[in-house]
Formats: sequence, C-alpha cells, structure tokens
Amino acid sequence: MPLTLADLLTSLAYRLGEDSSPDDATEKSRRVRFINEGYRKLIATQPMWFSETSTTLSSVALQETYTLPSDFRDIIELRVDNEVYDAISQAEVFQLENTDDTEYLYNRFYIYQNELHILPKPEDSGTNNIAIKYFKYPTLVSSDSDTFIIPDFYLDALVAYAYARINQLDDRRGDSADGFDEFNEIVRDLMVENNRQKFYNKSIRPFYPIDIQYAD
Repeated sequence: MPLTLADLLTSLAYRLGEDSSPDDATEKSRRVRFINEGYRKLIATQPMWFSETSTTLSSVALQETYTLPSDFRDIIELRVDNEVYDAISQAEVFQLENTDDTEYLYNRFYIYQNELHILPKPEDSGTNNIAIKYFKYPTLVSSDSDTFIIPDFYLDALVAYAYARINQLDDRRGDSADGFDEFNEIVRDLMVENNRQKFYNKSIRPFYPIDIQYAD
C-alpha cells in the first residue's frame, strides 16, 4: 500500500527522537505544513513522469474555448476526434489571423489562462472527443490517510525537508543543514530518474508551440 501522511509523520517523529507523532493539534498542523511545503518545492522543479494524467472534454459546435482541469500544469498531447493537434503560441495566432497564412491554424491549439483554444473551432458537437494528456499539480495532503503522487521510494525527501524546517525554526542549524542536504540529494536522484524515463520514452515530453515558417 502507498505510504500515507500518517506514515511520514511517524517517520518524522522518529527522526526527532520521539516515540510517535504528536497528539498536540498545533504541532501536528505545523509538521503537516512543512511536509506540504517540501511537496510543493519538489513538484515545482519540473514536470515529472508520475504526475502524468488524462481527461476528456466534449466539443461544442463552433466553440473555440474550453476550461482545463483545475490541476492542469502543462500539456503533453491533445487529440480531437483522435487527430493529434499541434501547439501554437497565442502571439502567433494573432499574427497569422492578419495574414493569408490561415492554413497554419488548422489542427492547432493554444492555452491562455487555463483555457484551451482549439483551431479551427469544431464544426460539430461531440461526446468526450477532446482527449488531453497533461502533467498535473498534486493535491496537498491534510488527512492521515492521504497519499502522495511521488513514488514511495522518494518520499524520504519530504520527511527530510520537514525535519530541516523544524530544526531551522528551533535554531538547530547543523541538523537543519543536514535535512536540507538530504532533501536536495533525493531531489537530484529524482531528476535523474525523470530524465531516464523521458530518454527511454516511458514518459511523454510536454508539447511546446511549433516553429511556424511564414510564407514570403
């Protein structure tokens, strides 16, 4: 079974020389806050293979804009009626709309303020015919039974970070530095694995706007 928040709190308590996670609600809340802080910092480094997910939307005839999921971070792939669409920047769209090169606006999309813009607008309505693969932001933990999207093998990073933050505030600088060093070391290991996953095509890189070649 995946490790839970309760498991990490127990591991943190052992590192601090305690027999169990504290019963005091204020202290427990402080430790959960530090674990989430480390969670955010680790996830913020770059999109990770374990944060890949997918969803579908339904097209509406002649509607260009669709709201993306609230946990959306970066797109991997977009398909409409099983056809792959290429990314294009919003600036390029505005520039092309004022030229005769409108052919470049077919089977394209761009994202602005968490909204997906499909070009050209779908001609027909459909059901779950817009397929999106994307990297997501995780939901922060709060309950003892909550789990993490990070593989268990790397979760010691969050314990090390919380350990460092507690010692930092308690002015134990040596222990704090040791905790941060451990956190950074595990993050480096995680980056190596993330790159390996991409190299062996076990993960899909996010799409970025295509390089448009304008007609003379």
